[in-house]
Amino acid sequence: MTEIQERTVRRWRHLFTGIYLVITVGAVLWVLLSILALHCGHYRPALAGPKIGARADDPKELRRCQRDVERLLVDLNEETFKLQGRALRYEFDPDAEWRNWSYAWRHRWQAVARRCRLGEGEVGSPELEELESVHAVLAELELSYGEVIERFVERHLHRIRQLRGQLERVQEMIDRRERRRRRRGAAAPSRKPVAPKE
Repeated sequence: MTEIQERTVRRWRHLFTGIYLVITVGAVLWVLLSILALHCGHYRPALAGPKIGARADDPKELRRCQRDVERLLVDLNEETFKLQGRALRYEFDPDAEWRNWSYAWRHRWQAVARRCRLGEGEVGSPELEELESVHAVLAELELSYGEVIERFVERHLHRIRQLRGQLERVQEMIDRRERRRRRRGAAAPSRKPVAPKE
């Protein structure tokens, strides 16, 4: 190769190395900023519809708020006990699963509060005041259920999984016994009943 060709190749090599480094550093920065934004940024959940009227006197709007708050309660209760049931059948971390689920639930809770004007002070609607009371108790209930899950994991999960393992071993023992019985039955000559002679 001539000297000119070598310089040209070197320039292209430097150019491609620079482009590669810029893309790599950009990707790493993007990932780091995404992580920081997720964990340190202020999240405002999108409203699932417009805010209710300032006077809160439309029955349709109030009914929708009532259904949303009721859905929060039902979901919270169901997920707590479904999680404990799934822990028996599947290998996963119920505590981490609860944290992920309750994080999303908490954002739904906040969205309902914004849309229904819960916690904004005197709205003048007795229905909305009752919903606000229930909504506030839901936040406390979510924390209590989180403690229930933590206690379940600490006290019972290991033992439940041990019991499941023991039951699986018993099932295998029964299966082996059944296979041995079949082999013995197949190996033994079959005796046909002899009909009496007349």
